[in-house]
Amino acid sequence: FDKWLVIGTESKASGDEVSVHDRKGLALRVKQGQKGIGRLSAAALGPLLLLISKRVDQKFVAALIDWRIFENPFLFLDDVTVPVVEFDVKTDLWQLLPGLFDELMSNLWGRNLKFSQQEINPDRTFRVINAWEKYSAQERLSGLLRTTQEKIEEVLIQTTFNKEHIEEWSAWNDPNGSGTALLVADAAFDLKAQLASDGATASQNAEKQAKALFAETLSSFIDPYINEEDRQSGYDFPEFNYSVVIKSGLVRKPLIFSGRNFDIQDLENLEHILEGKFNEDGVFVGRVKAFGKWIDAPFVLPPTGELGKRKDSRVGQFFLRIGAFEGDRRHSTMNDELHAIAKEKSDDFGGLRVYRDGLRVLPYGRESNDFFEIEKRRSKKAGREFWSNRRLFGRVGITRSGNSNLKDKAGREGLIDNKAAKVFRDLVENVLMAAARRYFGEDSEIRTSALAKIQEENEKTRAEEGQKILRVRQRKEFRTKLGIYYPLAQQLELDLREIEEEMALSNQVDEERILLDWQDRLNDLQNKKSELRFPSGSVPRSLGTSAEDYKNFRAKVTSAEESIGRLRSSLTIALKKINPDSPRDIAISRHQSHASYLQGRVRRWGNTAKKLIQEEMVRLEKLVVEKNSEFHSICKPEMDAFLLGEQSLEDLIDFMEKQRERLDLENSDIFAGYIDTLELMKDSVGLSEVALYSVAEKEKATGELNQIHSLAQLGVTVEIVSHEMDGLETSISDALVTMPSSCQKTHQYEIIKDATKQISDRLRFLAPLKLSGDRQFEVL
Repeated sequence: FDKWLVIGTESKASGDEVSVHDRKGLALRVKQGQKGIGRLSAAALGPLLLLISKRVDQKFVAALIDWRIFENPFLFLDDVTVPVVEFDVKTDLWQLLPGLFDELMSNLWGRNLKFSQQEINPDRTFRVINAWEKYSAQERLSGLLRTTQEKIEEVLIQTTFNKEHIEEWSAWNDPNGSGTALLVADAAFDLKAQLASDGATASQNAEKQAKALFAETLSSFIDPYINEEDRQSGYDFPEFNYSVVIKSGLVRKPLIFSGRNFDIQDLENLEHILEGKFNEDGVFVGRVKAFGKWIDAPFVLPPTGELGKRKDSRVGQFFLRIGAFEGDRRHSTMNDELHAIAKEKSDDFGGLRVYRDGLRVLPYGRESNDFFEIEKRRSKKAGREFWSNRRLFGRVGITRSGNSNLKDKAGREGLIDNKAAKVFRDLVENVLMAAARRYFGEDSEIRTSALAKIQEENEKTRAEEGQKILRVRQRKEFRTKLGIYYPLAQQLELDLREIEEEMALSNQVDEERILLDWQDRLNDLQNKKSELRFPSGSVPRSLGTSAEDYKNFRAKVTSAEESIGRLRSSLTIALKKINPDSPRDIAISRHQSHASYLQGRVRRWGNTAKKLIQEEMVRLEKLVVEKNSEFHSICKPEMDAFLLGEQSLEDLIDFMEKQRERLDLENSDIFAGYIDTLELMKDSVGLSEVALYSVAEKEKATGELNQIHSLAQLGVTVEIVSHEMDGLETSISDALVTMPSSCQKTHQYEIIKDATKQISDRLRFLAPLKLSGDRQFEVL
């Protein structure tokens, strides 16, 4: 408490270390930030603070303070009191709290100091009251509706702390625990905004911006890009967890937590990576991954200018790790899933950040901060200056011991702008520019040679993905339809059997009414049977587990067709025998029935097609609007830079021509393909049938190729075995010839000789399968 609440204590530069007993097995934590930053940060969360702290095997200590008291310039610091209490039992806090509030209020009203042994001091009371009267009068003259004194009084009177606010603190529940809890009242706007829902009003927009800044500030607060090589080089940070949770009753809503990051594994999935370290002479030594492939040669770059050698301006060793991806998916070596993930996460975790001993140095990495002038350089020559905060993840890692001249400003607004900070920035910018020109940007030979192949591979991959999607869709639709059709086919079979049994048992085949009723039922079943169809090409070539069900389904449909034909023929003969009285009416009725069935089917198909066409028209109009404005939005930053004199006319024209060519190619791929598809539809070309046929032919070709590979493997096997067996056969034959004549006359000898001959005959039979063909002999 002395270091927090007493002015003029020793600086963070002192070598005092936390005792091993208080660390509870944790490693030493490097001191960060300038002196006073803890108090400023606590005050920024909210003006009223209840601070509760406990060391191992010691009492709880609590203090209550409202930071706005120090805003009064007429108040003597000697007259300000901060109530502090000690207690052994945690429940005692709730009895002590009213006294803490009363004593804190004495800084406004000058009352008795209950928690000190001082006597009532009338002079202090007069000075306190007089100071607040002067300050309040000054605030009213400046136009404030509510004075600081009124705000403090309101918060102190209305605030209530209870056990729910502290029950999850580990030191509160563990008798051997230790730690510090900060309970804040009258929370700042940025904290209250996290509770609000998004909306469209001005205040809601401000809350939305506060939410975004809050998440951007606390996300990746711990360096997520540390690997084992960094640890071995002396750059590391012990495990540290943090979270922001909104609690409402029993409902907990996590907003931010330390595990929600774009981490080292995600970065290694990117197609472009630049990593390494700067030594004390400013020389960068690292390695590069470009378009998904690591470059064998190391990337070594000396500094471009003289480095400061003085002790107060020297920059020591520090680390760099950056990953990026191509904005245009067609130029990317990443698959669709990884590219989409990187693009999505770039909004929350993108940008080049700075970490000191593993903790983030703000505000670097925020969208509004361009410390390394990445976007400024890109606005002058986008193609050459490859790096962009919208497509970049990474950090620069420094240490307090190695870079003591890189100091934070008092309010955490970044590094103090001294010579060391300038050298530090120049070193990083030099590496970024050199890497862009050598490996990633339009001036890079690697990029020029890689893009054509990448585009070709991506087009092939997209086609294969399209076929895969079509194949999956085909199988899914087939299984769904088969699941619906199969029970209908079973019911159709039963209904036909019922009619057939009725006709077989009926003795009233001479009554026209009964015959016409059977005919109507038979027509209904014929219509149902007609709906049990799979469109041409919609049945997968390989049915897998559905093969048996489809076989049974086809058998039932075929049986139904035969039954309908047989029963219809029988009914036609029976009607002719009784010579019905109204053949014209029967013909008209059948005609209307068939027409009605066909019209209903066409109407349903037509309504579905119209709905899809209307939805596609809306999508097409949006696409046209988006593509019409895309060139303007891309060129606007370049035009602004040109008008401000930051870019030459030649560079601007060159940039616009390249963007026009790129966008025209993209638009051609989209709209020309769209029109070609519509033209084919106009010519009644069944695109689904063509696509499914293509998929089926590819599967057929793949199967045949696999068979060829199998035969080739068989040929290789035969050739190897044949060569070995030739030698073995010769050895056996030679051995048989040289055996004694007494052995050659035995029955066992004849068996061995006959078996050897049969093996030779079989090998000669397999000889045509040898890939190398028969052995050729040449007389020398």
